[in-house]
Amino acid sequence: MDTQELSLNTMIKQKLNYLEQRQKLVAANIANSDTPDYRPGDLKEQNFKEVLKSSSSISSGNVSKTNSSHIEILGNGDDVLKASGQKHVYETVHGGNSVVLEEQLIKLNEIDAEHRLATNLYAKQKSLYKMALGK
Repeated sequence: MDTQELSLNTMIKQKLNYLEQRQKLVAANIANSDTPDYRPGDLKEQNFKEVLKSSSSISSGNVSKTNSSHIEILGNGDDVLKASGQKHVYETVHGGNSVVLEEQLIKLNEIDAEHRLATNLYAKQKSLYKMALGK
């Protein structure tokens, strides 16, 4: 198999893992919406550029700049999954709790859409493999 194909599978797997962890945090935020002094959490969004930098084909040195118009690859990718606090709190409920249910539901919808995109991409890649193999 081609290294790029394996990298695409790896990137899809990383994206699905990120979405799973983010969904768990958002679910915990919703479950604790009535807990006094609970502060909601979220994961830092993935940066596609950093994911590419940290992919095995690039970090192992398999990619080189052969033309002056090529983009240079600089630095090492940081850990993609980093916890971060909630950026904007629009309302605070009694008891010091800062969970906004509407905001959490919007995040769940974003997670669902991104999950569908990643699984559709995987299914499309799998169907291309089957077509190439004549099945």
